[in-house]
Amino acid sequence: DIIVLLNNDTIVDQNWLIEIIRIINNHDIGIAGCILLYPNSDIIQSGGYKEVFLSYWEDIGAGLTLNEFNRKESYDVDYVCGAAIAIKREVLNRVGLLDTRYTSYVEDTDLCYRARRAGYRVVVVPKAIVYHHESASWRKLPVLKMLLLYRNKVLFIYKHYSSSFLLMYFLGYPIKFTSHELRRVL
Repeated sequence: DIIVLLNNDTIVDQNWLIEIIRIINNHDIGIAGCILLYPNSDIIQSGGYKEVFLSYWEDIGAGLTLNEFNRKESYDVDYVCGAAIAIKREVLNRVGLLDTRYTSYVEDTDLCYRARRAGYRVVVVPKAIVYHHESASWRKLPVLKMLLLYRNKVLFIYKHYSSSFLLMYFLGYPIKFTSHELRRVL
């Protein structure tokens, strides 16, 4: 009834699956993610994502320690990182599997987007902890990683929005991204 996906560069905490199962059994939750930590630390790599503007997702809690983040209850997000994710079978039956057109990256975003459009909640379970050696498979190919990420964002927009949004993305993204990052840093 529940399908769990784990990347090959993850190590799960001993209670990870117990915490996920406890929460995902809620009838309106379709996908549950976890808190991803950097290996051998309590620093958050990902606590789920919220879309700030078209195809720019902000990582909730990134860079904070678990104590600083201090969330006890599950919370809704736009998408969870597919490195460690639990999906109800009924969600996959209703919205389909991961889209194979995405070659690494954004396939998790796409699945969560389709699940939310179908009326399911996507949540992060803060008591479910996974250590993630982020992009271990791509360390030797950083340019290819960047190109795939960019390509897949364009595919995501093309798939879910009108073609005018692609133009808005190409023209507006550099300006919005730069201004958003400057406001964050200053």
